[in-house]
Amino acid sequence: MPYKITFDVIFSSSEVDGFRASELNNPTPTTSGWRSAPHAPFPQELILLLHAKAALQRVQLLAHQFLIPSRVEFFIAECGEEQAKSGNFSQASFQYLGFVTLSDNQGTAFQARELKSVTLPCCGRLLKLVLHANHPNDLNVHEQVSLMALSLLGQWTEDNNNSLNGNTCEAESPRRNDEHDNAANNNTLVSNPQYTSPYDDLAFEMYVDPEAAKIIRQMEKRKQEAVMTGERFEYARKLKQAMEELRRAGERLGKFELEKRQAISMEHFGKAKLKKAQMDDYREQVYNFLEIPVLLELNGYHSKNDAPVDTSKRRELPPPPRLRPKSRDPSPHAGESQHLKNGNIPNNSRNGTTQHSPPGANTVALIKRRGARNTFEAYEERALPALKNSHQRAEELLQDNYDPERYYCLSDREKRQATLPISVFGTILVEKFYSKQFADREDGLRLLREELTRPATDACNGFEKHSANKTARAAIFLLHRALKDKVYAVYTLAADVLRLFFVQFVPTRRVAGGEVSRSIERVLPELLSKSGDNTPRIHNMAVQTILDIADCPDVKTVNLIPTHLTKPLTNTTHPRLALSKMEMVEQLILKIGISSNKQSGMTCRSLTEFGSSGLHHPSEPVRKVAERVLILVYHVNPRIVRKALPPDDELTRRNLLYRHLFAEFERIDITRKQEIMLQSQREEAEAAETASASAVSTKASSTTQKMRKTRSAMSQIARYTANSTPSPAHTSSGSSSASALTSPGTEVTSRGQPSPTASEERMCIFCKKRDASFTEQGLNVHYWKSCPMLTRCNHCRQVIEVACLTRHLLEVCEVRRTYRKCRRCLEAISVDAYEEHITSRRCALAEPESKGSRCPFCHLNIPPWEDGWRAHLTGPRPCSAHPRLKHLVPGLVAGSKIPKPMFNLSGSLRRTGNTPVSSPKGTPRSKRKTLH
Repeated sequence: MPYKITFDVIFSSSEVDGFRASELNNPTPTTSGWRSAPHAPFPQELILLLHAKAALQRVQLLAHQFLIPSRVEFFIAECGEEQAKSGNFSQASFQYLGFVTLSDNQGTAFQARELKSVTLPCCGRLLKLVLHANHPNDLNVHEQVSLMALSLLGQWTEDNNNSLNGNTCEAESPRRNDEHDNAANNNTLVSNPQYTSPYDDLAFEMYVDPEAAKIIRQMEKRKQEAVMTGERFEYARKLKQAMEELRRAGERLGKFELEKRQAISMEHFGKAKLKKAQMDDYREQVYNFLEIPVLLELNGYHSKNDAPVDTSKRRELPPPPRLRPKSRDPSPHAGESQHLKNGNIPNNSRNGTTQHSPPGANTVALIKRRGARNTFEAYEERALPALKNSHQRAEELLQDNYDPERYYCLSDREKRQATLPISVFGTILVEKFYSKQFADREDGLRLLREELTRPATDACNGFEKHSANKTARAAIFLLHRALKDKVYAVYTLAADVLRLFFVQFVPTRRVAGGEVSRSIERVLPELLSKSGDNTPRIHNMAVQTILDIADCPDVKTVNLIPTHLTKPLTNTTHPRLALSKMEMVEQLILKIGISSNKQSGMTCRSLTEFGSSGLHHPSEPVRKVAERVLILVYHVNPRIVRKALPPDDELTRRNLLYRHLFAEFERIDITRKQEIMLQSQREEAEAAETASASAVSTKASSTTQKMRKTRSAMSQIARYTANSTPSPAHTSSGSSSASALTSPGTEVTSRGQPSPTASEERMCIFCKKRDASFTEQGLNVHYWKSCPMLTRCNHCRQVIEVACLTRHLLEVCEVRRTYRKCRRCLEAISVDAYEEHITSRRCALAEPESKGSRCPFCHLNIPPWEDGWRAHLTGPRPCSAHPRLKHLVPGLVAGSKIPKPMFNLSGSLRRTGNTPVSSPKGTPRSKRKTLH
């Protein structure tokens, strides 16, 4: 495991007083770094002597914000022990390793420092850095270069028991040896050889108080021991939480130290004294709050560390104490400064000369150096309310009494922009959002979360004075600003508060739908831009936030997020942004499904257009996700997807993407047909089981007497069917104008005489044929076999009227899903043969319903209504393609020709030929053709 390698800078080409090369030996928040002399010749060299021979793995450089070298080269060399003690390195042979370039920092307006991490797998004891000419800019007047900090990570290859004489590292070597020992111990505890402790990183050392950083490293060691040796997982969890909280406190302490140094440089010694007291008070509060001696178990095992705690209640670090002079300070200005300050005096404010312990001091002595305070003393030393309104010598005292709670002073322009949030939440909370310190912005987000989770009946801080819509608008204004933050911790916390806003605040406070829409329109563009970020964690956080918000019930009703996401892509859309939108739409389809509401943005048409635009995007990952989106839509509406894509031909299939897409469509079609057939078989089996116990039900029109007679006849058939055993292949379902008839091929047991109506009329109500054999049983046989007005379905074997065959195949039949209606001829055509049908000659334009009907057998237009059907099917020249033609024209054999009936616009029939002529009986058998 790589850990921190200690070193000393033994040579530099030039340096400036106050910015010497020795500043690089121990990086801390107050380190000023090394700086070359004005107008020094380039390149500049720095030589580092490691405390022992080590195998380096990584070098970290923190550059200055505007004194930036254009390039840094690295060299490594060996060095013996005697040569190291003598300090003569002229004979060292350096080996070139490589170089790294640094940014000119113009993009950040010289407000940020670049931290460069370089991997250098090498072994040696001398490391030389060669810094080339600086990047020119207006701030670097003297053409200097600078390094703020330097860190080496690697592993020792020999014992670090060397100490140099005649330089400053002699006094520091015990502490560095201790750090090396701690790092070595951690190395034995972590099984991953590539693991690097985040607390050895230069970004940690440069911003965290050294004393807090040392305690954090001790906690990390204890955490590893608890996990690897004792399996004390609850103890390890507490240590991890304490390390994160102590790190945040250490960053504040580091900031306080910088402010104290700045006050000293400006000779504001009163302010520096108060700042030092504030640091001591805050350090003591944090250590007592985290119970550092108990966590480190300095006095042995402590059972409290293994006790479980309630994880739902999150602890918050105490805020830093307010900066104010001591209540018992003999200074004449001590009493006057009380006139401007509010709040409680720090607990240990009576002792203003408390010395700060060195970083290497024992933690126990550090925590016990002050006496314990009780609540009574704190109450007695509070600020008197009568002094709060005094304004004597205000301008003079404000210079020496800095208030850290005043995070940021809003400008007039910012106050005008944030008028609404200030009126709702107050100036203090809004100032934290505008602060330049990210820790202050985090505190502002936490306070905003408390405001949003407060019950509606709580009138604290005037929360009840503002309506829910006004509060929502003010909160979204602040959250929109926080989402733009470049600090990941602030951005993550803002996303969490935004989710809480839509999940909890909006439904509980009953925010209006219009206000919800405005809130989404304000934050959604920012989240979408974050979803296309290069950093994976920022991208993932934005995508997850959008999906969580879209899943909220109050957000679903406004349909804004799907509408924004499903807008078609263009070729100029950034690949990462396009990929994010495609993936989010895919997740929305899987979560909420495809809607038929045109305003939802999730219809088949809008999704198909969105997926088709993704197929033409230059990025391959975008095209892959677009293919998956189209496949999801194809499961619901195949027609609209096929219509949006190029025709499925050989030319199109040369494109690999279309080839895969059409192959997937074919697989879905085959699976769907198999499911339809299986469902048909299951329904047929269920119908066969219930057919013997159910009667045949009929539906007919109640407007004419003829249809009432039809219902009477169907009831007779039903009574006949009830006394028979049906065939398993037949069912008992009917359509609106036809009834299903049971096959009379089974044995029939008569249970009575025919009804008086059937015995008197003995006529088929469909074809109007009269016959003496038309008893109740005879009519059933006639319906089943020979009635020209009826036919049997080839799929479900039901007996239905010929006029209703098309409707039966499209709406009633078990295989209705395999048929579709032709828009031109209005016939029911099989899905497989549809493409061939629309190009064939038999697909002729059908007449309107009021002028004619379409025969499903001969595919000709016939006169309308029932009379037209009867004339076409039972007339002197019946339909030549009728399956029951052999019953209509007895003795019909092959070679016969039946003229096709024609009709004029009025619907009257006219004959176009002679009577049918039968072929002679001597016609060879091979030429005979029987029509079915």
